[in-house]
Amino acid sequence: MLGKIQAIRLSALLLVAGVVGCSPLPQSGAGMLILRPNVDVTNIQALQQEQQLDRVVHIQGKVVRQVPLVQKQAYEIQDRTGSIWIVTQKQAPKSGEAVLVKGKVRYQQIPIGSQDLGEVYVEEQTKL
Repeated sequence: MLGKIQAIRLSALLLVAGVVGCSPLPQSGAGMLILRPNVDVTNIQALQQEQQLDRVVHIQGKVVRQVPLVQKQAYEIQDRTGSIWIVTQKQAPKSGEAVLVKGKVRYQQIPIGSQDLGEVYVEEQTKL
């Protein structure tokens, strides 16, 4: 059942992202991301819990998958706290790439019966 709900949520998010309208970061020998100075990175779990819509955030993580959309692309990134979808009009980075993204927090309502299985996602402004 959980897998079916996740598939419905992903399908609905990608459908809406297609209707509405990152380059990799260098890594150290230890596999840690090297951040740009003065960039406050928000962890994904906090971003999803706060749901401060239209807030501009910086998030970083590893790309785990991509999905082509009509005139857009979506890719999912993961950090140590969770994962989130990024919607972009640019070329999506490849799986396994580490990225730092600046974007706006968005929410897509996905009503299923009397429940809202909506998703928080980020609309990419810039890949840093």
